[in-house]
Amino acid sequence: MHRLKSDCGLMDMKNKLTMDNTSQTSNGSQTSVLAGMTLSPPLLSSQGAGWHGIHLEYHREPAGELPEHSFERYHVLCVETIARSCGARKWINGESQDKPIVHGDVFIVPEHIRYREQWDGEIDFITLALEAGFVEQIADESSHTDGIEILPQFPKPDPLICQIAIALKTILELNAATNTLYVETMATALTAHLLQYYSAQQVAIRNYSGGLSKTKLKQIANYIEEHLEQDLSLMELSSVAQMSRHHFARLFKQSMGVSPHQYVIRQRVERAKHLLLREELSVSEVAYQVGFANQSHLSRHFKRLIGVTPKQIRA
Repeated sequence: MHRLKSDCGLMDMKNKLTMDNTSQTSNGSQTSVLAGMTLSPPLLSSQGAGWHGIHLEYHREPAGELPEHSFERYHVLCVETIARSCGARKWINGESQDKPIVHGDVFIVPEHIRYREQWDGEIDFITLALEAGFVEQIADESSHTDGIEILPQFPKPDPLICQIAIALKTILELNAATNTLYVETMATALTAHLLQYYSAQQVAIRNYSGGLSKTKLKQIANYIEEHLEQDLSLMELSSVAQMSRHHFARLFKQSMGVSPHQYVIRQRVERAKHLLLREELSVSEVAYQVGFANQSHLSRHFKRLIGVTPKQIRA
C-alpha cells in the first residue's frame, strides 16, 4: 500500500501534467495544453527556459475542485506557499484525507497515480515536475537499487523540497538565462532526496568521499575556464570528469568547498573584474563575455563576492 503524507499544493499537480506543453498566449499570459486540469493559467512557468529533467510552475487558484486524473512521464511535487490556510480534501488511488492546506507543506503525486482534490479558499503553490526518465537516470547513477518506485504522499512539511522550489522560482523570476548548471544541480539533489525518503525500496545513495584527484580537478578547472562564457551544465562537466552527475557534484564540492555552480560564478566574477579594470568594454558587454545572462545578473553576484558594484570598481 502506498505511503501518503503532506497536504501541499495538490492542485499544482494538475498543472504539472500540462507543463511539458506550456505555451504563451498573444497577451503574454502562460497557458497549458491540458487546461482542463487547471482552473487558471500558471503565473510563472519554466517552459521555454531550457531546463532539463525538471519543470516548475507557480499558480494561484480560487476555491474549486479538480477531477480525478493522473500524470504521465512526471513525478509531481507540490509546495504550498499559501499565506492563510484553508480546508481541503484530497484523494489518491481511492484513499482520501481531510486536512487544511498549510504553508510549507509538500504533496507528491508520482506518475500514473490517480489524484483529485477539493479546496475551500484561494491558494497559491509551486509545482515541481521531475521527468520520470531523469529520476531513473539519477537512481541508476547514484544507488544500487533496481526498479525504483516513488510513493505518493499526502501533505507534510519538507524543508529541503520547499527550499529548492523557492530557489528555482526565484531563478525564473530573475529571468537569468544562463542557469542550466544551477537548475540541474538542484534537480539532481531533489531527485536524490526523493529516492532516499519517498521510494518503496530502501534506496542507499552511494557515499562518495575523498574528493576529485588533482588531475581531474585541473581538467575540470581548465574546461570551465575555456568555456566560461557558455551556459555550462552539470551533465557536461560530469562527462568531462567521466563520472555520474551525482558522483561528480559530491566529489567536486569535497575538493573545492563549493558546488560546481558556485565555483563557476566565482570564476566569472573574477574574469569580469579583470575586464572591468581594463575599461575596454561596457559593463553589459563584460557580463555577456563572462557568461552572465545580463548586466544585473553580473552586478548582483559581483557585489556579493567583491563588495562593490561593477561600476564602483571602475571609479
